[in-house]
Amino acid sequence: MSITRPEKGLSISPIERRSNLSVEEFNRLYRQPGKPVVVTDGVAEWRALQEWSFDYFKEKHGAHPVMAYFARGGPYLDNLNNSGPRTITVAEYLSIIEQKPDCRLYLGESSILEELPELGSAAPAPRYAPPERIMTRRFWLGPANTLTAIHKDSIAGVLPICTLFAQLQGRKHFVLAAPDQAPFLYPSPVDSNASLVDPEEVDLEKFPLLRQARFEETILEPGELLLIPGGWWHLVQAMEPCISISNDWVEDPLADLVTRILKSPDPLALVQEHSETVSREQIEAGFPGGVQGVAIALSKLPEEARPLVAQLFTTDLQAAVREAGAR
Repeated sequence: MSITRPEKGLSISPIERRSNLSVEEFNRLYRQPGKPVVVTDGVAEWRALQEWSFDYFKEKHGAHPVMAYFARGGPYLDNLNNSGPRTITVAEYLSIIEQKPDCRLYLGESSILEELPELGSAAPAPRYAPPERIMTRRFWLGPANTLTAIHKDSIAGVLPICTLFAQLQGRKHFVLAAPDQAPFLYPSPVDSNASLVDPEEVDLEKFPLLRQARFEETILEPGELLLIPGGWWHLVQAMEPCISISNDWVEDPLADLVTRILKSPDPLALVQEHSETVSREQIEAGFPGGVQGVAIALSKLPEEARPLVAQLFTTDLQAAVREAGAR
């Protein structure tokens, strides 16, 4: 049995599809309540839809170095630990997948949009992206059948990432599950953001609770935009050779501020502007995991960034975070 080729026994319904959606409607009906949606004309105006292709990147940016890894499928952590990342040029990568189209070698999470900013004019931030949040944009290119297994995206394992996923070439199959479906998805004891289930070879004797999970799916076409709300589980499989861009942000204001500090050319100025503005009450009211969640997230930041971020906290919050981190 396969989740990517659903059979009897698994509950899978279609993700809602909309067009001519205003930003106000998008925020009110989908972003704020955390509900997935496909906007069928979400990036229809992007020049990249007409300009970008595998040949385009080979001719224009063939010498640019990128990181490629294997998206072989299997349980998420198994694939992550055996992905064999390698640095090659765009032209070398495209030659490999042309000669071996079934190799599942993938350019995933590439920072090429930052390294080649001229690409941004052909694929600007989607109009639905929240302007008040710092955005991380990632580039994806690969052959058919690359598979990213069931997982959810987060920063430091704590803060849920929201994504607007734009499809530019080829089609991708997305299967999503809401955060409350986690008990049926067998999160790994090593990483609670990754499922132990192999989506291509589902073993319902080993994972019987999977029958109770409720999934939603869509086939994302070129020009379409998919909202994956924070905390939603998902798997992704390329049905054809594909080019895509994901646009990621975090809804939590503190996490957004930390992201701005880490990306700022003058982080000290930002810290001084917001010094001692984050209280323990705010953290307990809204931050995932409360003070303990902050301690975990802080421990996963670069060591040189931790004192900067800690300056955002009031004195009582600093003491509480230190105590939580010592446990």
